[in-house]
Amino acid sequence: MLADKSDQPHYEVSSIHNERGYEKIRSDLAQSYDVGATRPDIQVVDVDLLGDRHLRLEHKVKNRIVLKDATRDATLRHIRNLWGYEVSLAGVDAATGATLYERSTGDISM
Repeated sequence: MLADKSDQPHYEVSSIHNERGYEKIRSDLAQSYDVGATRPDIQVVDVDLLGDRHLRLEHKVKNRIVLKDATRDATLRHIRNLWGYEVSLAGVDAATGATLYERSTGDISM
């Protein structure tokens, strides 16, 4: 059993019952060193090229880790600057698909 508690600085392995348990622990530990797993997964999901050119982005939220408000707004400003048109970002739970937040450049000061 692998316990990862945010208030403790280390993982605790209390038992490994079989080969499958060992593989699970090994996979979980390897995941903690995966650089891609620690970066926000933000993808383009839609763009209105024939209309107002609104760019819609989606942040796949894993482990309930959402973008901080300041980081989210700075990201939106930067992409708006690059794109030149309205940009929106929706935070979507990767497991359930539920929308956790939605923000657009029209909502923040540029």
